[in-house]
Amino acid sequence: NGTVYVGCNWRLLEEEGQPETGLLVFTPEGERYEPFPLVRVGHPEFIATIADIYEYDDDRLMLGGSFDSLNGHLSIRMARIFKSGAIDTSFSSQLEPHFRAYTLHVDPQGRILVYHLTGGSEETPNDDLEVWRLLPDGSIDPTWNIIDLALNETNTFGGLARTSIYNEEDGSYFIYGRFNLVNGI
Repeated sequence: NGTVYVGCNWRLLEEEGQPETGLLVFTPEGERYEPFPLVRVGHPEFIATIADIYEYDDDRLMLGGSFDSLNGHLSIRMARIFKSGAIDTSFSSQLEPHFRAYTLHVDPQGRILVYHLTGGSEETPNDDLEVWRLLPDGSIDPTWNIIDLALNETNTFGGLARTSIYNEEDGSYFIYGRFNLVNGI
């Protein structure tokens, strides 16, 4: 319908204090869509971001980024909302609280393939780009083997830009993009 969804940091003119982070919605004419509620994301240690907005189905959107909650609803790095702005509380991401997540693809069963940028902790000091699969409720799919993407053996961070996944008719996935190693091969 031409609606534009923007993940951003903002400070409303009528508010004081630190910038907020979340989702703003605009009409096709560029006006802020007022009926859409303010969607705020949060993280206790840094300014959280919505880095990705992906259409889950005709009624809902997936949000990915570096947040732990959406309007107070706990959901690590990903959340699902209705296009009306209401939070889909049937989804609560069980991703590990690493750096950032991006939705790549939603398959016909509603499973969500996610780029999960990890790193910055004592266990994983280097950034790694992994492909995870979540079930429709946000839990991690136990049948999925995490895929590591890398440019080379010393640069474990695969290129996130220009990488995509498609679901093939036989149920397999076709991954292409800017990486040279898949699970070290």
